[in-house]
Order: sequence, then structure tokens, then C-alpha cells
Amino acid sequence: MGRSLLIMCMGAIVIFGMVQQAVQKRQLTFTESNVETFNVSHARNATSSGLEMGINRVLHDNNWDDIERPWLFPIDDMNVRVFVDRNDDFPDEVPPTYLRVRSEYEAANRPLQAFAFLKRGEITPPVEGAVGFYGEGSRLNLSGNAKIYGHDTTPSGDPVVGDASDTVLPGIVSVDTEDELIDQSGTAATYEGDPNFLHNEELDGQEIHDLMEMYKSERDPYVEGNLGTVDNPRITVLEENQKIRDNTNAGGILIITEGTTLELRGDFMFEGLVLVEGTLDIRGNVHIFGAMMFTDNSLLEIDDPEDDDATFTGNTSIYYSSKALMNVNDKLSWRFEQAGTMVDRIFY
Repeated sequence: MGRSLLIMCMGAIVIFGMVQQAVQKRQLTFTESNVETFNVSHARNATSSGLEMGINRVLHDNNWDDIERPWLFPIDDMNVRVFVDRNDDFPDEVPPTYLRVRSEYEAANRPLQAFAFLKRGEITPPVEGAVGFYGEGSRLNLSGNAKIYGHDTTPSGDPVVGDASDTVLPGIVSVDTEDELIDQSGTAATYEGDPNFLHNEELDGQEIHDLMEMYKSERDPYVEGNLGTVDNPRITVLEENQKIRDNTNAGGILIITEGTTLELRGDFMFEGLVLVEGTLDIRGNVHIFGAMMFTDNSLLEIDDPEDDDATFTGNTSIYYSSKALMNVNDKLSWRFEQAGTMVDRIFY
């Protein structure tokens, strides 16, 4: 009896030990699972936080493109790395009119990424013609070998290839009639489009004034002769008379305020949007790609070179160019808060 009881007790102890070991093992597994779940959740939250901070910085920091990348956002004792990817660097992954904000974080040797696509908003206005006069009482003095084209053209001078290849705008559109607006001399001066000239009484000069005010809020400090470049366009506001010559890589948004005259001379090329309240005086091999818009009582004068520019011929050309305008929009739209729209976000 005593021996049987001893055996039963020993068996119970063994079974209890086995049960206890199983419970402990289960508790350990459960704890490890909880830790793993916590780490994954922590990494996901950190990655999401980094993504939100990156999106916020892109939308609200006007100098986001000048900041060394990746951005490092400290969370706990580690950094979330945030990248901004553009179509130029990731043509197969990022569409031309988007940015991708990408966040990376690693916790317990477990990397996690999240990214969001931001669609660039439009800051360039609808374009009615290669050259548009939106206010009454403006003048166009057109002479010399000058040409204005409403055919969508790339800065290389070739027609745009793709969806916009068939786009043809009026060469000139004006709230005033052709006779009221244009003083033309010289048989070589032409303006071409569909139609060549369009009289549109519904054009609103106030819209151009409002557009100028929006751009002025994000203007770049003017450095004499610097109108930006194609790769780094600027928003330039001229409030004093200027004479600029021999710049074949200028680009951005150019505003000539009321009472101000800009003289363009020599070999000059500008890609972007030109808005004029005052006077634009062009003489020489000047080529402008994009669009030009004039308010009321403004003046565009295109003439042969002056005597001191005798080495240049009067070969001014103004082209409507969707590509030039798109470049300005893509490079400058992020300065404006309303320019970014969330499209999608993905974790993986």
C-alpha cells in the first residue's frame, strides 16, 4: 500500500511537472508573441509617424527640395528615415506629376516601410493663347522678323510628341479687337495658331492680377540678371526697370509690375510663364517657350535690334509650350500649400 502510494505520488509529481513545463512554455510562447506583436505595432506606428511628418514637411516647407535627404526623424532611440522620390530618379515607379514620400524604420531587426503618393496641384493657369491680353487698353507693337506660335512646341523647337501633339491654341488672344491691339510693321512679323488671332471679350484681367499676387507671396529675392534656370526655376518679380541680355537658360515665373519696363536683348531664351502689368521690350534673338499674359494698359514691343546690338538679327519667337509650363508647375508648385493632394498610402 505504502509503495503504491509512493508510486502514485511520484507519478503525480512528474505529471504536475510536465503540466507546469507545458504551461511555462505556453506562457513563454505567448510572451514572445506579444513582444513580436508589440515590435511590429511599434515599427508600424513609427513608420506611419515618419510618413506623416514627411508629408507635412513636403506640403508646408517651401525649401523641402534643398534639404539633404533622407530626412531623419528621431522616434524613441532610433531615427525614421524619410525620402522624397521624384520621377526624374524613379521614372518606372513615380508618375511624372507625382511625388512619393517614403518612410523607413527598423525595430528588433524588423524593417518596415510605408509610402504615399502626392499629386502635384496646378499653379499654372489655363492658357488661352501663346500670348494673351486679358485687360483693355494694352498694345502690341510687332515688327521685325518676329513670330508668335500657338502650336504646342517643345523648347527644342519641335512639336510636342504625345497627348498634346495636336494642341493648337490661338497665336494671340485678346479682350480688344485685332485693330485695337496690334500695331504691325514689317512683312516678316507673323502670328500663327488656331485661329491666328482670337477676340474674346470674356477674358478677365482681374484673374491675372490675382494670379500675380499669389505668385508674389512666394517670390525669390531678385538678384540682378537672374531669372532662374530651367532646372532651378525662380519666381521673379521686377519692380524697377531692368535690361537683361544673353541668357539662354532662364526659366520660371516672371512678373513685370505696373510702371516697370524689362528690356530683353541679345541671345536670350526663357522657359515658363511671363505675366506683365508694365512693359516688355524685346529686341534680338529672343525665344520664349510657355505662355505670356498681359493685364490692362500693358505693352509688348517686339522690334529689330538697336544699333549697339548690330551683331544680332531680329529673330524673336514666342511659342506656346505645355512642356515648359509643366516644368515650372512641377518644380514650383510645392511652394504653395494647396498644391499637394494625397493620392494613396501603402504599408509593407
